[in-house]
This record gives sequence, structure tokens and C-alpha cells, in this order.
Amino acid sequence: MASVVQDWPRYVADIYRVTAPSGRVQLTELSFRFESQKGELPKDSGLKVMERALRKYAAFNHYHLEVESNLATLVRVAGFHSVEEKEFTVPVGNWNTGFQLSG
Repeated sequence: MASVVQDWPRYVADIYRVTAPSGRVQLTELSFRFESQKGELPKDSGLKVMERALRKYAAFNHYHLEVESNLATLVRVAGFHSVEEKEFTVPVGNWNTGFQLSG
């Protein structure tokens, strides 16, 4: 987590400030929610244990892990317009041959 953004509103405002008037910006942010395709992971699964550990670490260090849920709002508040938001589910582990990205 060496590249964690501490102050998202200021960070996005700075991006807006240095972007040319007709420029474009693409931001990508991860969610730290691990789920199975069927929507159920046991609380003692390795992924859920890792998720809880990441959340505790982030809380202790005042990192905001859920910024993806309001990133589009932060970008609009900074002054950007024509904001598009796309969400993708990315598999962890073996990729099923029938897997398709949602979005």
C-alpha cells in the first residue's frame, strides 16, 4: 500500500488543475470485496481472512478502501464533466473459460 492516496478530494482537484481544458483523465480503483461466483465465501476462507486483514490495516492507517463507490462524485465535484463510470468483476485464481467481464 505504498501508493495509497490519503486525501482523495485534494488529489482529484490537483488532477483537474493540471489537466488541459480538452484533456482526458482515466482513473482506476479497486474494491477490496472478495466474493465467489455464487455469492458465498465462508468467513474462514483465505480470501475473507485477507480481506479482513486489509481492512484492519487500512483503518489503522486511515486509508479509505471504498473510494471506488464515490470516485465519480469526487471527479465531478473537482470540476470534470462527461464522467463515465464502469464497473468490472475480475476473477481471482483460475479463469473459467466461460467467464465474461461485466460492465
